[in-house]
Amino acid sequence: MLINSRLETLGGILRPEKLNILTKGVESVRSPVCNLIQYAPHLNHQAFTDAVVESFKSNYGLTPSIQTVHEEDGASVKYIQNGIKELQSWEWKYGQSPEFTQRLEKTFSWGTTVADIKCRHGIIEEVRLNVIGGQPPIPQTETALQFISHNFKGQKYGFIDLDRDSFPTEDAWSNDIKSWLAKTGK
Repeated sequence: MLINSRLETLGGILRPEKLNILTKGVESVRSPVCNLIQYAPHLNHQAFTDAVVESFKSNYGLTPSIQTVHEEDGASVKYIQNGIKELQSWEWKYGQSPEFTQRLEKTFSWGTTVADIKCRHGIIEEVRLNVIGGQPPIPQTETALQFISHNFKGQKYGFIDLDRDSFPTEDAWSNDIKSWLAKTGK
């Protein structure tokens, strides 16, 4: 609930900078918002909280007094610990995501690389790489880019493992690309 928020900054917070992500997920529907003080000028956080608590107690027929739980109190409760672990897990962050494609672009000293990363349920299905502008780092650039792309396939978005056997170190420019892509989603 918005009691007395700076609405002029809300749009920028909810619509981050251009992410270059295309998804098959359902698009959010924008709705108009306002502050509650617009309708109750003397409303403050405590009054709002008290009203919500009283309404909850009334709705569910509860009579016990309010108990305040602090963050350190919850840290020792097993189901709260499990909830925190779940929300921090890759499965929660990425594993349930709809299919999406993300376009990234990075300029290195030797040229600009464009990557189109296609994922489904957080697993990278395809990476298409192109070097534009600048000098191609090596004569077999296209073959090298295909090799790099192939080795990202099947990896978890946001948790790229560059140490696995299929990622041998070739040269500085391909390592630049691999390191850059490995940071994606973090």
